Amino acid sequence: MSVTLKKMAEISKIKGRDLAVICSLTDKDKLSELPDNVINLDYISCVDLPYYEDYQMKILPILDTLKKVYEYNPDEIYISTPGSVGLMGLMFAKLLKIKATGIYHTDFTMQAKEIADNVSLMNMLEGYTKWFFGKMDTIKVPTSEYIDILSTRGFDREKLRIFPRGIETDVFGIADYRTEEDKISFLYTGRISKDKNIDFLLELFVEMSKRHRDIEIKLAGKGPDLNELKKKFGGYKNIEFLGKIDYEKLPEIYQNSNVFLFPSVTDTFGMSVLEAQSCGIPAVVSDKGGPKEIILNGNTGFVAKALNEGDWESKIEFFIDMIKNYPEEYKTMRRNAAKMVENTFSWDKVMEDIFDR
Repeated sequence: MSVTLKKMAEISKIKGRDLAVICSLTDKDKLSELPDNVINLDYISCVDLPYYEDYQMKILPILDTLKKVYEYNPDEIYISTPGSVGLMGLMFAKLLKIKATGIYHTDFTMQAKEIADNVSLMNMLEGYTKWFFGKMDTIKVPTSEYIDILSTRGFDREKLRIFPRGIETDVFGIADYRTEEDKISFLYTGRISKDKNIDFLLELFVEMSKRHRDIEIKLAGKGPDLNELKKKFGGYKNIEFLGKIDYEKLPEIYQNSNVFLFPSVTDTFGMSVLEAQSCGIPAVVSDKGGPKEIILNGNTGFVAKALNEGDWESKIEFFIDMIKNYPEEYKTMRRNAAKMVENTFSWDKVMEDIFDR
């Protein structure tokens, strides 16, 4: 179960909103104790998915599942996955003739392009997701960038709407800046897979570290390409793979870094970028995909041309120079990042979007 969905369940309960989150989790999937407005469906079996070692497709008992949803008697169904649970939600919405809203938060087609380079797989995923979300009354996407992207790919633009995101700024908060550090620390967090363009980032970092002995980069996360990248880059002293980090420890990882780097071109939003900004960490992101809409270019970080070595290098060089020679300007950018998140990304806006339309 995603951190976002669990948080939505907790906040709706606190604020007295009638929201149930329906999922199907193994004991391993559970992040922690679940709120009592989470309905965890039983499943018959699990199917492992290629390229996504942490995800499994659950096979659900149809009649028992429909009975549990029917007992809740929803007015509207939000569907957060095109998988088996999402299909059940869509089926139920059609049977009861109630509104179905789909949340498009993962671009499986573009991920397949980068990970597998398999045209048949891409076409299959695009055909299925277009059919699935085409059955929705409304399609919620994280950014205006993705309204344009999906429209050009044949999704009905009239159905596309922005779905706001929230973050716990009291958890992901800015910490005091420590100027005595002898290393300038860069950070990436997220899945370690080809679609994130980590290889591009580390190749660039290796070249830059020949001129800058005082820079380091840490990568937090796991994924299908972790072992391959460790073999290729693990011998460099200023490159460190942290592996999977518990959610509770993530704020400290951000707060102990100077700059966040996110070269992915397939993310519809980029929650890790938002977490970094909330902790007051300036970021460099690609100009393709959703993360660029989190950044105030030149104010809380920079948007760099996707996979353009020269542009990425110039943005990173800018931060190296700023941190060394203009620490007050750097601290201002940190404050700008944290303030932007506090003013823009609130859970109240998420709840208002769902209930007060």
